Amino acid sequence: MENFIIKMSSKMKVQTLAGVVALLSMPVLYIGGISESVILEVLGFLMLAFAMLTTPTMKLLMKKSQ
Repeated sequence: MENFIIKMSSKMKVQTLAGVVALLSMPVLYIGGISESVILEVLGFLMLAFAMLTTPTMKLLMKKSQ
């Protein structure tokens, strides 16, 4: 397992991290909405936005570098 993670490209590592962040943002958004905590709602939204914008940003940067 360790060899697989080490051999992953940096693009795959970032996309995997973004997927994990997207999964973790859902409970934060839910708890923020249930408890009416604005801070948790904003934190969850920012986490989700980061995760969803990672791949398009990477594609845009790759096009500019070529």
